[in-house]
Amino acid sequence: MFEFLNKNRGISKNCLYIPISLYIFCFINSSLSIAQDYNYYNANRLRFDDYIYDSLIHSVQLYPEGETSKQGLDFPLLNLGEQSSLLLDFDDFRGEYVTYNVKFIHCNFNWTPSVLSDAEFLSEYNLFPIYEFRNSFNTLQKYMHYHFKIPPMLVTGNYLLLVFRENDEQALALTKRFVIYQKDVVIEEKVGYSSNVPYREKRHELDFRILFDLHKVNNPRDEIKVVLRQNGRWDNAITNLKPLFIKEGELMYDYSDENNFDAGNEFRWFDTRSFRYITQYVEKINADTFPVQVYLKKDTKRKGRVYTYENDINGRYLIMNRDATVSSVEADYGLVHFQLDADPVTNGTVYLIGSFTGWKENPSNRMIYNEIKHEYSCSMYLKQGYYNYQYGVKKYSGEKGFDVAPFEGNFAQTENEYDILVYQMPMGGRYEKVIGYKTFRSGL
Repeated sequence: MFEFLNKNRGISKNCLYIPISLYIFCFINSSLSIAQDYNYYNANRLRFDDYIYDSLIHSVQLYPEGETSKQGLDFPLLNLGEQSSLLLDFDDFRGEYVTYNVKFIHCNFNWTPSVLSDAEFLSEYNLFPIYEFRNSFNTLQKYMHYHFKIPPMLVTGNYLLLVFRENDEQALALTKRFVIYQKDVVIEEKVGYSSNVPYREKRHELDFRILFDLHKVNNPRDEIKVVLRQNGRWDNAITNLKPLFIKEGELMYDYSDENNFDAGNEFRWFDTRSFRYITQYVEKINADTFPVQVYLKKDTKRKGRVYTYENDINGRYLIMNRDATVSSVEADYGLVHFQLDADPVTNGTVYLIGSFTGWKENPSNRMIYNEIKHEYSCSMYLKQGYYNYQYGVKKYSGEKGFDVAPFEGNFAQTENEYDILVYQMPMGGRYEKVIGYKTFRSGL
């Protein structure tokens, strides 16, 4: 469908005025109190995670430099010393210029601050004003678009990017995670159906081995840590694996359960790259109103059906306006209405999930059940583009991630993108290095 999205599969505003009608709609739809919204957008609590603290900040993307047509489709990771950089984009609905500054925190494997001083991972003073900004153009929703290029980092590791107003670090706008790595080890992987028989048709198993230099790793069992991710997600990452076998210069991770991910299903999608015509899963667009109203066709449960391949982008989203030249400032916003025909779940809360929701449970992406209509519904204010999404259950039991099985099903044939990050805390070292990274796909 889209040449650059083909899984072939390698992806490798100007005023302060916001209409009262939009606030009323969002308030009714959310069914949440003012106190809850205040708690969500509480700028006083720093989270070492991808997070938006300011309700006027939208469409945050952090991605490697590359083709314009692929912006936002690659994960925010970079090989140390590469000539390319990571790029940050976001919109501010204040619609007028605000001074934003960027700061970086070097983190440990578990996303807590490391002991490194700023001078040990940056060659510049750790405060970077965002100088690139533009007003939206020919859009109903007025916004200011900000663009920032991440400076080079001196060492590998996990990093947290902070954006805040003026010079007040308490006035947080957003935080984003990214990783700088080196390839000092070799990772050999094999992804397939689970070897745990009851889950063979529902899960993916990631077996792999790490080949390392004996001169650089003295005590591999204690020094080496790994992170396994599915479609670039941190919320359901596997982080507690230890090698099953250790040979000379080799670590073996060959489990039958601990290294399993629920396979899920191919992502649902919708296309709003033009408000002038209707695409496959869009029922109706009211482009003469503000905000623009986008009604998607009602979704139904896919659990229990036969698996069907769908050419998705593994949960990501792409900002684009096909009727404009510069999508970053000419793409408009629309209130997108989602409906899911389903029985209510009793063991958790249903959310709309994907990269555009940050894989989080927030008031804005919570699905509300209507017993009379026998459906879940949610409306989100989204910039024009191509979006992947699914419906997931956040269980009351506190399990990490979302359970997509009730609405999407789990099919071992599903194509997912996986990656492995290898960390090392050398003997006598002061921080955890990222010494290996590899990405690969299932279902090929």
